[in-house]
Amino acid sequence: MPEKRHIVIRSIRGWLLIWAAAGFGFAQTQIDLRMQARNVDFSTARSTRPSKTGTVLPTACAVGETFFKSDAPAGKNQYGCTATDTWTLQGGDALPAMAGNADTVLSTDGTNGQWRALGGDLRGKPEAVTVTGIQGRGVAANSPADGNVLQWNATAGQWMPSLPPSAPPNYVTTFSAATLVAVAGTAHGFATANLLVDCYDNSTPPQRVETDQVTIDAVTRNVTIRFSTAQTGYCVINGGAGGAGGGPVSLGGDVTGSTSNTTVSRIQNRPVAAAAPSDGQALVWNAAAGSWQPQAVATNNVSMSAQLGDLNVVRTSGTTLTIGAGCSAATPCNVRFGGTVYSIKNGATATLTSGDGIAYIYISPGGVITVGHNVSLTCSSGCAAVTGITAFPADVIPVFTWTALGGVWEASGGSDQRAWLGAKVLNSGAGIAISETSGQTVVGVDTATVPTYTTGSAVLDFPAIPNSGCAAEQTFSVPGAATGDAVAAGWPAGLETGLIGMMRVNEAGSVAVRLCNFSGASVDPAIATFRATIVRNF
Repeated sequence: MPEKRHIVIRSIRGWLLIWAAAGFGFAQTQIDLRMQARNVDFSTARSTRPSKTGTVLPTACAVGETFFKSDAPAGKNQYGCTATDTWTLQGGDALPAMAGNADTVLSTDGTNGQWRALGGDLRGKPEAVTVTGIQGRGVAANSPADGNVLQWNATAGQWMPSLPPSAPPNYVTTFSAATLVAVAGTAHGFATANLLVDCYDNSTPPQRVETDQVTIDAVTRNVTIRFSTAQTGYCVINGGAGGAGGGPVSLGGDVTGSTSNTTVSRIQNRPVAAAAPSDGQALVWNAAAGSWQPQAVATNNVSMSAQLGDLNVVRTSGTTLTIGAGCSAATPCNVRFGGTVYSIKNGATATLTSGDGIAYIYISPGGVITVGHNVSLTCSSGCAAVTGITAFPADVIPVFTWTALGGVWEASGGSDQRAWLGAKVLNSGAGIAISETSGQTVVGVDTATVPTYTTGSAVLDFPAIPNSGCAAEQTFSVPGAATGDAVAAGWPAGLETGLIGMMRVNEAGSVAVRLCNFSGASVDPAIATFRATIVRNF
């Protein structure tokens, strides 16, 4: 029994030594988590750093390594080794630094991102943009008053809110027994060549005098008035002022271009024409062109024909004139020829091809918009082009003239010839009848008042006539003569003394002549020409 106990004790001691040795060896062996761990959970670990850290990327790296660059801006810290010894910033495209870039928008040229401030025609924060220009032309910050228009100020070089220009007073010049009246632009003082000229005689009340021609120089504004016959009276002139580092963001809607060079090309989704404005012009809506366009502003003086929209002519491009853009079925442009009124319900365009000259725009007696010219042009539907015209025809209604130079309509070459207040009244008098035919006034003779005349003549040879005797009647033809008509006799200038004659219509188309002798002796009349005139009154 004692022997067995010793064996057991020795066995226990041996296992203890083996266990102790095994425990000592385990304490000094590193564990390979890749091979010996499963479902590792570091959520309760006091500290975890899966990446290397520092301010300088290591020169060498193996694919899959990560590095946390501690001095980089937030969001740009994490790098991965994507190829041997090659570090790449992780997390996709990085935003440019936000510090110091308040109130800007993010832009890119397809490679790099940048923050850009709004520019061009726009200023301010993206959420509170202010339009400071239109088509690259500045807009004044002045507050507009009720009824103001946005008017171009050439001196200030910007659009400014202002009242529509008021009409200056009329200018009056008198003349006496004149066929030409000349008024210098410096005399009438109007700052536009868009003038209305009317002339009157010196009767009481004054009667309007029809001018033969009115010429207004577009530059000097000198007015020349011509009459076909000498006139005495006065003329009234009136008128009215008439990148390597990233690109900008592309914008849309009412603006085009980039954020750094924005152009306002629309207002409330309505296009704005790119044409440069002249001093005093305002943006006016052109329905035919469908855009806001710089145009002269009509005055508040209702005597100005240019204030009316009917058949207005506008230069919509260097080669195109738009005629009567406001004429429609709802608002027709009406013209009158005598007692006939034509309603023009569609406008038209005249397109210049080439040449230098003048286009005469008028309404023909048939109510058609017509462009007479000595250049090369075409007319749209509803318009007729007539070549070889160098002045307004006498039987038309003048509308406009426009000059062309070098195949281009001149920007200031238009002259308004409309005269909506003009009228010429014809009244019939004794023996005069007036009628309307196809819009034209026809003046004729009233046969119920004015007599008609029929004349005939013949050479007659009467035989010798004894004293106190009469020769046999001789006849000659007078077409249209009827029995009972009165005859005015035309006797030969050399009819012998003492001969007395008589003429009568003896039958239709024939006049009989009788000669009697009361000279006291026989007379043989010389061969002579006898004439008869039939006077017929109704």
